[in-house]
Amino acid sequence: MATEFGHAASRVYRDQAGDFHLNGAKFFNDAEADISDSLEELNSLAPTEIGYLDGALPGTATASKTAIYDSAGKLVKNVAAPAAAGNSQATATAITKNLNAVTGADGTKGVKLPIGAAGDEIVVINTDAAQVLKVYPETGGQINALGADAAISIGPGKAASFICTALLQWYAPDEATIVATTTELNLVDGAAAGTVAAGKAAVYDAGGRVVRNVANPAAAGVNQGDATALTTDLNVVTGADGAKGVVLPTAAAGMSIAVINTANAVLLVYPATGGQINALGANASFSQGAYEACIFVCTAALQWYTTTVTGVSTLARTRLAEDVLQPYGIPISALQQTTGVGLAAAETAGNFNVSVAANVISAQAEITDNETEVSVVQFQFTLPPEYVAAGDVKVRLPVNIVKTGAAVNNGSTIDVSAYEQSDAGAVGADICETAAQTFAAVDTWYNKDFVITAAGLLAGDVLNVVVTSSVVDSEAGAGTLRLNMAVPKMLADVKG
Repeated sequence: MATEFGHAASRVYRDQAGDFHLNGAKFFNDAEADISDSLEELNSLAPTEIGYLDGALPGTATASKTAIYDSAGKLVKNVAAPAAAGNSQATATAITKNLNAVTGADGTKGVKLPIGAAGDEIVVINTDAAQVLKVYPETGGQINALGADAAISIGPGKAASFICTALLQWYAPDEATIVATTTELNLVDGAAAGTVAAGKAAVYDAGGRVVRNVANPAAAGVNQGDATALTTDLNVVTGADGAKGVVLPTAAAGMSIAVINTANAVLLVYPATGGQINALGANASFSQGAYEACIFVCTAALQWYTTTVTGVSTLARTRLAEDVLQPYGIPISALQQTTGVGLAAAETAGNFNVSVAANVISAQAEITDNETEVSVVQFQFTLPPEYVAAGDVKVRLPVNIVKTGAAVNNGSTIDVSAYEQSDAGAVGADICETAAQTFAAVDTWYNKDFVITAAGLLAGDVLNVVVTSSVVDSEAGAGTLRLNMAVPKMLADVKG
C-alpha cells in the first residue's frame, strides 16, 4: 500500500512514520455490534494498567491484580491464618492480609498491623476460645488513644476491625477489646445467686439483695493478742462481759465490717496489730455497748472508723477527749460558817454572811474600819464522776474589796486551805499550793485562782475548802472596807 498525503474520507493510508489511519471506518464484532468506542478507550490505557487485568479471576484475591466480584456479586478479600508470636511489638507476627484468622493466642503472644494508609481496613479474629490476643501497631503507630506502639487486647473468640484514618493511626471498636481472662471468668464458675462462695463473684439473690457472709464468733481474751479474730463481713458476737473482745481484720481501704454485740455487757473491739479505730490510738480497743450494732469502715490502710447503728453508744470515759479546768459553781446557799451552819443574813464575828440586794446573792466578810478583820467561810466539794484521775484542780474566787469614804487598803488578802476528807472522816494536811493573794486595787473584781495538789485525787474524793479573808483598813474614822465574794467555783479536768 502506497504512502499517501491526501486524507480523503473512507480511505486507509499510512503516514510518514509508518502508522496506519482509517478515516470514516467502523469496527463490528461477530454480533454485528459497533465496538469502535471500546477500542478507542482501550487505546487510552497504559500497558501497566492493562496488566492489572492479566491473570485476575472472579472471586479470587490475587496480589497486584484487580478485584473481580465472584459469581454471587461478593468482593473477596485476601485471607490468612497467621500464628501469634512473641511478647512485644518487635517479636509479634506481622499481618499482611485484609482478613486474618489468628491462631495461638496465649495472653502474651500477638500480631502487628501493617503501616496504615487512610482508608485501609484490617480484620483480626482471635480464634482461641480462652486466651487474649495482643495486637500492636507498626513502629510509631497508635491504636485508638492507647499511645504510640501500645498493644490492644482482643478477647477470646472475638473479632476486631481496624480502620486507618491517617498515617500510623488505627481505630478499633471497644466491644471487641473487652477482655475477660480465664482467671476472671473463673470468678463466676460455681457462684450461686444469694449465696456466699469464697473467691467467687457476688450474685444478687431473687430479691435483688447481695448476701454477706455471716459468722457467730464468741468474744475472748483480755487484750488485742488473745481476742477472737473476725473473718467475715457480718459478725454476731456472743459472750461479751466487759473484758473480752474481738479483733478486726487487717484494714484495707473500702472494707466494711459489721459487728453486733448480743450480750448485756460491753464488747471490746480491737484493730489488727498497728491499726487504729477512730482516733483512739494504735492498737487501742473500741468499747461497743450492750446489744449494740456497729459498722467499722476502713478509709485507709490501718485506719478504721465506726458508726453506731443501734442502741446507745457506751464509749468508755477513758476514750473521750479531755476538757481542762471545767467550772463547777458552789451556790452561796451551800457556804457555811466555821460551825457548819449556813451563813447568817447579818454580820457575824469571824464569819462571812449572806447578802441579798437587787436580786444579787453574794457573801460578805466583816466590815473593817481602821482595823484588821479576819472572816472565814467554808464549803465541801466532791470531785465529779467525769473527773480525770490526778487531773488539775483549782479553786476560783470572784472577789472585790468595796471601799467607802477615805478608807485605805493596807495589804488585805484572800487565802484558801483545802483538805481531802476520807470515808472515815479523817483529813490530812492542807493541799492548796497557792499562797494568800493581795489586791492591786479596791472596787475592782478579781478572779483569784488557787491550785490544789492533785496527786492521788480520784473521782468521788471529798475536798473541804476553807476561805479566809484578812481585810486591813489603815485610815481612822473616814470610811470602811469590806470584801464581797460572788459564787465560788471549783475547776477540774474532766472527760465527758
